Amino acid sequence: MDFAYPLEGDPVVTGEVKAIGSPEHVGFDERHIGMDIDKRVKEVKYTPVDLKRKFDPLVSKDWFTWIEETRPKFYVFWIMRQGERNSLNKILEKVASIREYANGVSAVIYAPAGPHYQYVFLGSGQQAILSVDDLVNDICDVISGTK
Repeated sequence: MDFAYPLEGDPVVTGEVKAIGSPEHVGFDERHIGMDIDKRVKEVKYTPVDLKRKFDPLVSKDWFTWIEETRPKFYVFWIMRQGERNSLNKILEKVASIREYANGVSAVIYAPAGPHYQYVFLGSGQQAILSVDDLVNDICDVISGTK
């Protein structure tokens, strides 16, 4: 877990921030998203279930209601560098699959564009992936008690 609120007592909101993918650099080949995504997705899927079972160990509701309503709410922020060997649609499918386990997920994906980088995906509600702003707003609503 990378963040939790409040800092004392049982958390209301928890989450993780994941960064994957790196360019080739001295002594290292490019580390494309596909090398890490499956492992990272599995890590993220198990964490909210473990946390929520503290408050409802028997999973007393249907799965999606249990994920939505059981504390703590769990959110995931991703930043990813898309390599030449990565399919954007496959990456988005894997990131979106986290929504079955988490209360919200956001992704920012960027790719090389000559000597610079360009954003290729900023979240948009597409495939259940929110923008960073929308995910932060959801978290604020939970903390303030309006969601």
